[in-house]
Amino acid sequence: TPVVVAHRATWPDELLLRCTVATLEETVREHRLWKHTLFLVGPALDATGTRSHLYHPGHFHGHRRADPAVRAALRARGAGDD
Repeated sequence: TPVVVAHRATWPDELLLRCTVATLEETVREHRLWKHTLFLVGPALDATGTRSHLYHPGHFHGHRRADPAVRAALRARGAGDD
């Protein structure tokens, strides 16, 4: 399972690391992350997954119309039918 480790998030010396649950302990020890560390864990963090089109300008729904040219380009790629 993928993990993102955010040490001192939003601070000038912020450190973001990617690892898995299997390597999490090693990552924490290697970087000495004892305080001010946030762990995000879950399949949504997998870098190989597909991204949502929800906020893409070519996506439309009941509260927003799509830009017609962008929508056409998405459909031509087969990405607008999700």
